[in-house]
Amino acid sequence: MTKLEEGAMMSGLNEFVLIPISTHQQLFPKPGNPINIIVSSVTLDLRERAMDEVRVVVRTLRRLDYEDEDDFSMITPDGILSVINDLTQSFRVIFISLPVLSIVIGGIVIMNIMMISVTERTREIGIRKSLGANNRNIMVQFLYESVVLSLVGGIIGIGFGVYLGGYILHNMMDISMTPTTLGIILGFGISSGVGLFFGIYPAMKAAKLDPIKALSYE
Repeated sequence: MTKLEEGAMMSGLNEFVLIPISTHQQLFPKPGNPINIIVSSVTLDLRERAMDEVRVVVRTLRRLDYEDEDDFSMITPDGILSVINDLTQSFRVIFISLPVLSIVIGGIVIMNIMMISVTERTREIGIRKSLGANNRNIMVQFLYESVVLSLVGGIIGIGFGVYLGGYILHNMMDISMTPTTLGIILGFGISSGVGLFFGIYPAMKAAKLDPIKALSYE
């Protein structure tokens, strides 16, 4: 039994039709009438020889002169794998750069929010310092608020990523996504680190405020 007959038996004769190539081109006209032909060599070592023989046959059928270039393309599994690897590499770069960019933008937003908070609470800082709070107390307070702010953003982000992202992937691409404990912990850790790092400057600025000038701030 040939592979063609075997394929017909497996898929069912009611769903299998053999037609000439010319008939197919008439029924499904496309620019250039593209046709895909799958050829396999007996062994991997003979693949190059088989490709040369196929090239000669196709060039003869297309009546190409010796100087003419091929007006067809030949793709090997290695070529397909190379294309897939290139696409995977591109997606990997995108998937790495986008989170890094998001982290930087989110950190800058947190820093700006904390700077505004320091400006609006200047009198409060002056009152706390006049009551005995030192620079360390003020700095810890604002760092704590910065970390809490970033953790809230992390919780919202993880919720959207896990539930909304999982829902979209499942319904649009039929991909099931199961969050891992390590991934969730890593998300919270990154959020805390961003809040701590980008909250240092506003916290230091608040800690260095002169209590006398802070109390007179309007």
